[in-house]
Amino acid sequence: MMFEIFENFIYQGLWTLLLILVGILVIKFVERIVFQFFEKIKLKSTFKLSGLEDTFLAVGLKFDIQKILTEIIKLFFVFLFLMALFEIFNLQKVSEFFEFLVKYYLNIFLALLIFLAALYFFAFSKKIVLISLEKEKISVSPILGKGITFFIWVLALLAILYQLNILKELILILFAGLVGLGVLILGIAFGLGGKELAQKFLQEIQEKFKK
Repeated sequence: MMFEIFENFIYQGLWTLLLILVGILVIKFVERIVFQFFEKIKLKSTFKLSGLEDTFLAVGLKFDIQKILTEIIKLFFVFLFLMALFEIFNLQKVSEFFEFLVKYYLNIFLALLIFLAALYFFAFSKKIVLISLEKEKISVSPILGKGITFFIWVLALLAILYQLNILKELILILFAGLVGLGVLILGIAFGLGGKELAQKFLQEIQEKFKK
């Protein structure tokens, strides 16, 4: 009897160690793939170009955006592994907790996609606008540039918070108000003399895509 108990204990212990080892290897592999993917899409340089890095540095915050996003994605696979591990050992309550985290992570992934889309859109549009303005020899007020930057990131932040189910009703109201305000400001700006510049700018983009 004692020998059977000891044998089962050894078997379960070895099986647990094997599962943990496989989980660690898989998580490390995923971490490396994700990190390399962020390197290929030049996340660090895009983050710097967007102006967010300078903003955080101005308030004394310095961090590696590539490592942070990699850790966030890696954490999903850690939760997934723990959920499966506790399910195997019939620890239902603990497994259900990690299952809840895994399901909620779908919202986090969508929030990350919104952040990355806003980041690359802003960096790309900023590059094109700067080149076009330099060609037209038009100077833009730094206050206006910062205002546009602030407007875009506030919209992105509201979309992220909405996706994370944080104050959804209030965010919908704020989002609609900001979009309406932005359309109104753009309409006034183009109506007061920006029509020709906008037309040239759109034609240049169209020609680039045709090439």
